[in-house]
Amino acid sequence: MRHWLPGLLWPLILLLASLVQLHLDQGDLATYVWQHGRQVFTPGQLQQGFQPKRTWQLFDSDPDRPLIIRYPASTGEATYILVELGLSHSARRNGEKEARRRKLQQLRIWNGACAHCDRTRFQQTQRLKRIRLELYSRQANSIDQDYYYPPLQLLDSREMTLADLAGPLTVDYTALPLPDHSPGWPVHMRQYILKLIILETWAAENNPVRQPDGVSTGSDASLLAIGELETIDSELPLETR
Repeated sequence: MRHWLPGLLWPLILLLASLVQLHLDQGDLATYVWQHGRQVFTPGQLQQGFQPKRTWQLFDSDPDRPLIIRYPASTGEATYILVELGLSHSARRNGEKEARRRKLQQLRIWNGACAHCDRTRFQQTQRLKRIRLELYSRQANSIDQDYYYPPLQLLDSREMTLADLAGPLTVDYTALPLPDHSPGWPVHMRQYILKLIILETWAAENNPVRQPDGVSTGSDASLLAIGELETIDSELPLETR
């Protein structure tokens, strides 16, 4: 027994260390996702040889630094973008028995390439005119550990027409149900995902005429600019139960 005990002890130590690290990683993951998880996906753009510009700037709090995509995109359906909005809960704090719930209140959309510019520049790219917003949620999980994406649940769908102005357009989500109580990551936590489907755009104007070789030194009429998406949410106080 003395001969095999040391050989068994080392794997047990490694296993224990892995479990501790896994616990720490998962404890930090909820905070990381909420603070940094606002990913933007633009299907159908690369197939056209176009690299979407500044996708991260859709959430940089500056409507004068827009997301630029090509419209229409070759998705096989209407052009759309997918946006991960964050989690339904904050990370559990020290000493608290459950994670604090977050309530999505509003979405604000800034349209076009700039909010503080002249009309000529504003109209040099396409702008959103008619859109459909589909808000989904799914069970939060660690994709690299679980190796699957939980199914999506549709929470809200609406179509709207935007004026040819920078905005913002405010979309109200206060009627959404409250998240369930959660003892901590990832129990009862939901990931919110927005699908912004572009149905019609305001046409680009004031575009320079292309030269015979196809080169243009100005804007491209096929480009679409979205200035900013801003989410407004509130953190609910813990209930005494």
